[in-house]
Amino acid sequence: MICRYDHSLAEVCSRLKDRWLNWNPSVEPCPFSPSDLDEFSLRSNQTWEFLAQLREVDAPLGIEKTKAMDSVYNFSATRNCEIKFL
Repeated sequence: MICRYDHSLAEVCSRLKDRWLNWNPSVEPCPFSPSDLDEFSLRSNQTWEFLAQLREVDAPLGIEKTKAMDSVYNFSATRNCEIKFL
């Protein structure tokens, strides 16, 4: 018997992570909006997964993208410590 797992919740996080990694702030304005997180059906869990995936990449996101992300998603105002300190 082969177990198959549903990865659809993580795949949404991966797509958003890839968009952030591929965005070049020196070439185009910020293409992100708070509605990007509306695809997350398990909002805090998937937000945590999205941020955890970003931490696993080889190159850091960079200060400009990090500030843009906080500006768009307002992570610094969250009360969820798993998100705030990730």
